Amino acid sequence: MIERNHARYRLILISILVVISILFVFYFHYVLYLGTVFTHFFYIPIILASLWWGRRGIAVAVILASALVAANLHLTRYIATPEDYIRAGMFIVISIVVSMLSERADSARERMTHFNLVLRSIRDINHLTIKEKDQDRLIKGICEKMVKNRSYFFAWIALIDEHDRMVTSAEAGLKERFQPMADMLKNGSLPLCVQRSAYKRGVVITRDPHIECAGCPLSVQFPDQGRMTIGLYPGGKLRGMLNVSMPERLIFDREEQSLFEEIAADIEYALGGLALRDEHEVTL
Repeated sequence: MIERNHARYRLILISILVVISILFVFYFHYVLYLGTVFTHFFYIPIILASLWWGRRGIAVAVILASALVAANLHLTRYIATPEDYIRAGMFIVISIVVSMLSERADSARERMTHFNLVLRSIRDINHLTIKEKDQDRLIKGICEKMVKNRSYFFAWIALIDEHDRMVTSAEAGLKERFQPMADMLKNGSLPLCVQRSAYKRGVVITRDPHIECAGCPLSVQFPDQGRMTIGLYPGGKLRGMLNVSMPERLIFDREEQSLFEEIAADIEYALGGLALRDEHEVTL
């Protein structure tokens, strides 16, 4: 709600500044009959729009540049010079430069924020793996930690047997929407991302799940976001998988992938410890 209000206020402010800028053009050209315009003021809405809206803010520069050029062309008492048109072109150039820098800064800020959220999830997961001794509660708690901290849009873990049939599963962020995937895994049918993780150790990237995962029950969930999948190999054998949804622009970040691998390693270690404990209890 707050962000929506901020966006509305920004739009109103930019609109007012654009109107004032156009009034400047009208006043100087058609009232004072001067070719000179107080164009320094134009840079205020141009720079603000580029900072707030990125490339979309270039439209403001185009509007003001067009207004200035159109006014120059219709002047009868003043002959426009090349400098007048260069000035209009500079509006657009400045807007492009500022918007690119703004988007780069926003991307770096988003990356750092998400990085810190994942680190917080790893810390919470480490605490959970130390305390929790029940397998089902463990994987459920891990999924919840990953989504609760806003690290990922959703997360699910499925553990399978040697016949690729699901033994148990847990999710967070999907609720009843995960049921079709659970049914699919119970029948021994593995989704494409899981099949790829079975043949390739490490993180499997899915950039466009709506296209790459056609037929998967979860392909329509957050279709505009990326996926990361990794196999879980406690004891060196594939016994499960971890899948998360996250911003598509971050899935190719190597540090993000390393943190995801670290989460998987913690899960493998915890599952391996539970398996050893169960074996020890059986022998006793």
